[in-house]
Amino acid sequence: MAIRRELPDCHHRLAPTLIRPCSATPSHTLYLSNLDDCMFIRFSVKYLFLFRVSPDVESMKSSLSAVLNHYYPLSGRLRQSRESEKKLELECTAEGALFVEAFMDTTADEFQQFPGLLGSSWRKLHHEVGDQPFISVPPLVVQ
Repeated sequence: MAIRRELPDCHHRLAPTLIRPCSATPSHTLYLSNLDDCMFIRFSVKYLFLFRVSPDVESMKSSLSAVLNHYYPLSGRLRQSRESEKKLELECTAEGALFVEAFMDTTADEFQQFPGLLGSSWRKLHHEVGDQPFISVPPLVVQ
């Protein structure tokens, strides 16, 4: 079998949905550290977990909802502080984490053979949140 040189396109089956904690969570504001206020370190961290068998989407949503009860700040939203536009706060509002269902026409074994995943091919895997400012994107996005 010939090895592909580029990743196939990542297809999103449905529009992104918000997954909320499965029960009520505290509603308050967390003030972030001064280190979090540095504009040059505001970026997202992306992880890729590879499964040989596709997990059940409804189970993943249900599990995420349960986990968000314990890690409820991740279902909140970042905002600029009223005191200073350079200071960030995390509002624990239980608005939800963004969940995106996606698939690719490749197997896990084929995927591991793709060279140069840190190049432009890597970006094909992630859901684009558009031209939104950093603080407008939910703290947790799961695809």
